[in-house]
Amino acid sequence: MTQWTLAFSDGQRVVISGTGVVGRNPRTDEGYQHTITIADAERLLSRSHFAFGLTPENSPWISDLESANGTYLDNTPLPPSVRTAIAPGNLIRFGDHTARILIG
Repeated sequence: MTQWTLAFSDGQRVVISGTGVVGRNPRTDEGYQHTITIADAERLLSRSHFAFGLTPENSPWISDLESANGTYLDNTPLPPSVRTAIAPGNLIRFGDHTARILIG
């Protein structure tokens, strides 16, 4: 089975093993397996900015959580609350931060 990793521009890395949430102060009561807090002095990130996870077929996805400044996949804005497939090498941009999806 393919293992997927999100590598964040602040040095954090997470192996995706379930659903997760990314933001400046993400909610922990939503049942996510991963909670990624990103330092954001400029307050460009929403508290809970985007979610991520795996489909039953083990394909990774992300979903903008109706963030104030949006989430971008390879410079294309994502529609809010819609799961969007991501692939190796895709760049996710949110505020002044980025994350890249990697295999392994």
